[in-house]
Amino acid sequence: MLRGTVFGTTLLAVSACLGARMEPFEDDLPYLRGKWRGDVTDRATGLGLQELKAEAQRIVEAEKDREPWCIVKAHIFATICDRMSVGFSPHDFFPAFSCWSRRDRVLTKIINERMAEIDRRYCPDAKSRAAQVKGSAIRHDYDHAVPDWDRVLHLGFPGIKAAADATPATNDFARAMAIAADAMLRNVKRIAAAARKSQCADSPRVRAEVAALDALAEGPPRTAYEAMMFQLLFFVYGEHVDHLQVRSLGNWDRLMRPYYEADIAAGRTTREAFKEQVKHFWWQWGSIDNWWGQPVYIGGTKADGSTEYGEVSRVVLEVTDELALPTPKLQLKIAANTPDDIFRKALDMARRHRSVVFCGEEPMAKAMAAMGFTAEEARTLDIWGCYEFQPRAAANTTLPCVMNLPHMVADLLDAARKGEFEAATFEEFEAAFHRMMRERVAVALDVVRDYESHMDDYIPALVHSLSIEGCVRSGRNAIGNGMKYNLTLILQTGAGTAVDALAAVKEIVYEKREMTLGELGAVMADDWKGHEELRLRMCASRRKWGNNDPLTNRLTHDLYRQFGAAVNGKPNSRDGKFFTAGHSIDYFVVLGRRTGATPDGRRKGDEFSKNISPSPGADREGPTALVAGISHIDCADIPGDIILDTMIHPSLVHGEKGLEAMKTLVNRYFAAGGCAIHFNVFSSEELRDAQEHPERYENLQVRICGWNVRWNDLTPTQQNAYIRRAENVMKGW
Repeated sequence: MLRGTVFGTTLLAVSACLGARMEPFEDDLPYLRGKWRGDVTDRATGLGLQELKAEAQRIVEAEKDREPWCIVKAHIFATICDRMSVGFSPHDFFPAFSCWSRRDRVLTKIINERMAEIDRRYCPDAKSRAAQVKGSAIRHDYDHAVPDWDRVLHLGFPGIKAAADATPATNDFARAMAIAADAMLRNVKRIAAAARKSQCADSPRVRAEVAALDALAEGPPRTAYEAMMFQLLFFVYGEHVDHLQVRSLGNWDRLMRPYYEADIAAGRTTREAFKEQVKHFWWQWGSIDNWWGQPVYIGGTKADGSTEYGEVSRVVLEVTDELALPTPKLQLKIAANTPDDIFRKALDMARRHRSVVFCGEEPMAKAMAAMGFTAEEARTLDIWGCYEFQPRAAANTTLPCVMNLPHMVADLLDAARKGEFEAATFEEFEAAFHRMMRERVAVALDVVRDYESHMDDYIPALVHSLSIEGCVRSGRNAIGNGMKYNLTLILQTGAGTAVDALAAVKEIVYEKREMTLGELGAVMADDWKGHEELRLRMCASRRKWGNNDPLTNRLTHDLYRQFGAAVNGKPNSRDGKFFTAGHSIDYFVVLGRRTGATPDGRRKGDEFSKNISPSPGADREGPTALVAGISHIDCADIPGDIILDTMIHPSLVHGEKGLEAMKTLVNRYFAAGGCAIHFNVFSSEELRDAQEHPERYENLQVRICGWNVRWNDLTPTQQNAYIRRAENVMKGW
């Protein structure tokens, strides 16, 4: 049944547009590349970015002393929606906005200043206490949200407004949500009106935009194109206007499949027309080009045990492969029911440097069980961010702390150098390391509790909260304590490096007795000066994490057991709990710079191991040994995620046999308990050539952590680090 005249008109307009002759996609690329890199809007339609900032500041100054912050923010939100300029192009299926800059959003300065003021007023000693967690990072990383895409797609903008209006405005936050819901709907109508008056209003794509926007002003999306238009608008309202990252576009193939199948059945679209629209949709994030990438995931398992993969999934893979963009970054749920053609296509893409990560449904379910979630919550979990996961539409997760594990080994050795610490046996040294880790974790948790008790004041998440039914009904902030599960993940970096350093201490001091703890501490303080032979010997040692060495396997198991015991299940200050996670974002580099030399051969300032992976070049026995070592880690100790970065020489994964080898490795890794795995497939010769001839490698990408970057965007120092890693990689194959 058609939704009245508007929806009937929409179907006719979109069908006509899709049937009309359009420019080749390659001709659209110059516009799409630049769309989110500058202001391409029609300034006759409203204000530009800097003018919007001035308006926002004016509202703050006028209202800060008479209105609560959530209402002030809602008024700024409404002003941006009502006054930002918009633009249209015959080269795009989607509108442009003057709030185009992800790195310089309208509210960035205002929110940062407010957070700093709250900290000065309510947490004045937090920074000095955080400094006790030496070399670690405690920060306001609360800028994460995964909307309930199922709910908002079902409601549409009129339904979101109706739900907000139906809730009694019993508190300020409920009132603020209603203001934002009304502003979004007004903006949809305003964009449609502007599109009708644009200079390219008669072009097929802009006519399709007008029809879709008119339909969305009346009700929820009914076609795949309308659903994509809705997602982009909701993303812009949430991330660019309301200043909260939308950290997943959701289970995209599952979300889009009903619309696509209905369109095909009704003759409203074709596979190729849908694929072209997905290309334009993907390019929105390719143009925004956040360096940490825009997450989206596909796949999963239905309640009856069958797979969620289907034709939309295959279109997504084809588009991701053909565009070769670093972002969106694609996360795949992998299970026994995953179709083989899907699995093999994604593996082939990974070995050709596409932004793909493989996430095991079974190990993620085990990890979620360890966190107290149900089997159904595990089946329907959202993957978000780099590869984190949480119950769909039921959880908010913050990542405010990254613990620096190698720094603790360095601190113990420095204390020994100063005569302030001694350990007669290695067991005493290891126990002291664990004790220091527990003590620093306890301090970190207390600091995070103080910060997070002010989450509502930091960022009232208006758009995200509107997507969550419970938040709308209760009038609570989704990133405060408004969700069913309000989780805080404590991350770590350098676990592999810390383990290697512990093993080196055991060898140098307690087994071979080459020097005392204090003397080794002095060598570290001097960054190995005069001891290059010893340093090279430690670098070349096979007694390192990643080689299935009994000592380092045991040390790794015990490290994570102690780390998990210090964190998991402890109460946070948002009616939720703390849990540990095994990933390190880019802090394996950032915190490495803050840390002195370590006995594994690492020099002062060098990067650490990242995630649960080995130190660079340490895994000399091949991926089989690496995966075997992973089995010694219990996901109950780090239930937030267990992530492995794998670098492989291209000759080892060439052709059909190579795909089978990759598939076997992934399956063995999941069987060992790992949650996610991703690949860099390079030779050192290829990387050296790319360094010398960058013009030949415009599309070459490398996997940094949970995201891809273009090789040519790396600094020479970063490039050299990948070249060194490639020289030593997978020698055991």
